[in-house]
Amino acid sequence: MGAGKTSAGRLLAKRLGRPFADVDAEITRQHGPISRIFAEQGEAKFRRIEAGVARELLAQPASVIALGGGTILDPGIRRRIGSEFVVFLDVSKDAVVRRLAGQERPLLRHDIVNLGLADWLLIYEHRRDTYDALSDRRIDTSQRSVEEVVDAIVAELPDTVQRLPPPERAMAGAPEALPLTTHRLAHHWARRERDARQMELVSLLQRAAALSAESSARMLEAHGLNKGQLDVLVALHRHGEDAMTQAALAEQMQVTPAAIQKRLAGLMADGLVTRAASDEDARKYLLALTRKGRGLVERIMEGFLDAEGSALARLDSADQRQLTTLLRVLLGLPTHGETAG
Repeated sequence: MGAGKTSAGRLLAKRLGRPFADVDAEITRQHGPISRIFAEQGEAKFRRIEAGVARELLAQPASVIALGGGTILDPGIRRRIGSEFVVFLDVSKDAVVRRLAGQERPLLRHDIVNLGLADWLLIYEHRRDTYDALSDRRIDTSQRSVEEVVDAIVAELPDTVQRLPPPERAMAGAPEALPLTTHRLAHHWARRERDARQMELVSLLQRAAALSAESSARMLEAHGLNKGQLDVLVALHRHGEDAMTQAALAEQMQVTPAAIQKRLAGLMADGLVTRAASDEDARKYLLALTRKGRGLVERIMEGFLDAEGSALARLDSADQRQLTTLLRVLLGLPTHGETAG
């Protein structure tokens, strides 16, 4: 609140060539002014709306999303962003006074210069530990311009984030809306004597990917996990029975040590992973799956295989092989029988 996340997020998205979405703005677009929701329906109703909108936006691949300050109060959202690169934009109380004076904010019940600041401090102190636990980086925006904030974020981004190819703009819509919207666009351009069949093809590929991602997310949520945590479990399972150093795991997964630490916290608390200091070097930590963790990974992977089998059931084996070959050609990957040059 008052940290400048919308301005910074919009500029960051432009720098990275990604779509940008703002939870507060999307709530207003779908449900009307936030202040009115608070006044007429109460905070509890608003939080349910906020969580629902956040889940919709987080389903978009490779996007920059500005979350509302209270979005992380929802446990499902906390699990969902555990696999993402999260930046906490911090701000001092003096900067908040400057930025929010005269603005209407639902949780600041009085003028910001008077009792409103006290409200903000209570909210901030209540959420601060959660912000720190969920974020990969914390950046103080109090004395920085928007451009300087974005420079600081870009400097901290892991290579894996910057290397992701930006998605097509069509993915900014809800998956359910893609086929109909694309059909209309294709029809429009067809009338202009343009072959727009590729537009429908790309849309269908995007929809298939979105539906697969949603199915996987639901399965993980049923087990109380997020994708980042599953990646840790799978990496340790693949490593075998031997323990793996935390540094080696971070390097293999190409994520920051802070991101690994964030993912491990919940896994260790649930008894899925153990961590112990190395006998050879007390500065190194060794990680290993527990029996419970190994069993969970195997059940989840079996579930994924079953779900994928059901999704592809309308295609026989020959169709599946042909589709695989075509997609590998499309992505510039070697097909069966070829070797990468």
